[in-house]
Amino acid sequence: MKKILQFLLLLLIGFVVYMKYETDKKREYIEQLQSKPVSQLTKKEKQDLAEHEEFEKQRLVRRAEAEKEERKRKAEEERKAHEYYLAHKDEIERDKLKRDMHFACSEMPKLSLKYPKTYEEDHVILEERKLNGRPIYFLYIEFSGTNAFGVRMSQKFQCYRYLDDPKAPIMHSFYN
Repeated sequence: MKKILQFLLLLLIGFVVYMKYETDKKREYIEQLQSKPVSQLTKKEKQDLAEHEEFEKQRLVRRAEAEKEERKRKAEEERKAHEYYLAHKDEIERDKLKRDMHFACSEMPKLSLKYPKTYEEDHVILEERKLNGRPIYFLYIEFSGTNAFGVRMSQKFQCYRYLDDPKAPIMHSFYN
């Protein structure tokens, strides 16, 4: 089986090399014909040159059509993405605010330690709830780290933000 696969692979490589050689040979032939004056060309050479020019025209037309289709497809994708954004704008903005808050708050406990390499998260709670009728997003982290004496100390960190106001500040506090 392995020898058959090797043979097929060699056959495929040989075919690719042959096609490349034939294409290069044809390209050189056409370039040679184009460099000659038209009066010196035979009927067959003129026919070969005309076929090549027709093939090139068709190739350029196909390429232009493919580019046009690609632009249409991209425009359609952008339109759909924009429609989706408009339909789900509030949800997307809310998720973005949550991610921003989580990113801003997740490093604070670690950086609050004198020895940040000893940081360990013990418990993390993410929740969204209403406070006085306004949606608020909480991040609650119980973490621990060692002090200068090598004793593991446990602390609690709370971070929250109102989600209905994009300009609302991110508030946080530490507890023992």
